[in-house]
Amino acid sequence: MDTMDKTLKPNHQKGEILFYYFWLFIFGSIVGFFLEGVWCIITKGHWENHSALVYTPLCVIYGFGALVMYGLSGQCEKRPLVLQGILFIVAGTALEYSLSVLQEAVFGSVSWNYSKRFLNFQGRICLFMSMLWGMLGIIFVKWIFPYLKKLLYSMYCPSLKVITAVILFLLLLDTGISVLAVNRWRERNYGIENHSIIAEWLDMNYDNGRMETIYPTMRFP
Repeated sequence: MDTMDKTLKPNHQKGEILFYYFWLFIFGSIVGFFLEGVWCIITKGHWENHSALVYTPLCVIYGFGALVMYGLSGQCEKRPLVLQGILFIVAGTALEYSLSVLQEAVFGSVSWNYSKRFLNFQGRICLFMSMLWGMLGIIFVKWIFPYLKKLLYSMYCPSLKVITAVILFLLLLDTGISVLAVNRWRERNYGIENHSIIAEWLDMNYDNGRMETIYPTMRFP
C-alpha cells in the first residue's frame, strides 16, 4: 500500500509536512464529528453535538486517531490484516483511555462513560469501542488515506498556506475560549465563586444551559 511515508522525501520542508499533518487532523476531526452525530441519530433518534470546541465542529479524538493510524500505517502495511487490526485496536484504545484520563484531570469532567457496556475498564474504554477503533483504522488506512493523501498534495500551495495559518489561529482562539468556558462551567458546578471580569463575561455568554447544549454528554462526577 502506498503511504505518506513513501512520498514525504527528505527534501520536504518541515512546514510542508506540518501542513499535511494539520489537514489530516482536521479531516479526521470533522469526519468524527459527523460520525458521532449520525450514530446518535441511529441509537437515540436525534442529533447530538460531539464537538470538543464551542464553535468549530471538530471531534478531536478522531483527529488524533487519524494521526495515530497514519503513524502506524507505515509500520504495519506489510503485516497480516488481522495483526494490523490488533495494532489499531491497541492504539485507538490507548488514545481513548488517555484522553479520558486527561480530561478528568484537567477539567474534572468526563464526556463518555462505558460502565454499562460489556468488558469495560473504568468506564473509559470497552470492548465494543476497541473493536470499532480497529475497524476504523483498517478502513482509513486501506481505502480512505490513499485518496486523501493525493488530495492533500494537490492542495499544497503558497496561498493555502496563508489560509491554513489563519484557520490555525482561529482554532487556537476557539480552543482558548472553549477551555475557559468549560473551566468556568466546572467552577459553577462545584459552587466556586469567581468575580473577575473574564468570569462574568463567561457566565453571561456561556451559562450552564448553553454549555449543556454544546457538550450534551459532559458530566462532572
